[in-house]
Amino acid sequence: MKVAIIGLGRVAELHVQALRQLDSNIFIGGWSRSLNKAEEFCRRFGGNVYATLEDLLSDQQIDAVLVATSTASHFEYAKRSLLAGKHVLLEKPLCERASQIRELAEIAKAQNRTCMPSHNYV
Repeated sequence: MKVAIIGLGRVAELHVQALRQLDSNIFIGGWSRSLNKAEEFCRRFGGNVYATLEDLLSDQQIDAVLVATSTASHFEYAKRSLLAGKHVLLEKPLCERASQIRELAEIAKAQNRTCMPSHNYV
């Protein structure tokens, strides 16, 4: 399994550490709204820098996406990831509204993908 991260802030650092405990090659790269931030993150932790979200979502090597952005953007990024055929691990809180969580569950089911919350305590 190969995992990419959307949103490369402090929480993403904890997730990379946890992913590496599973497999040193599981983290494939990430995207941030700031290209400089993405480049710095990947210099420190390895992986590919994706210049755009579309580049990340179209990479067929990626099996799953971890969404580690602000809550306001969780729904959009999770939905786009599911529709791109990726499994989704979603940082908490999941979304701003319960209806968004229900919609993600429906999309995940229709796409035969898993969408679940993350509780990382490394």
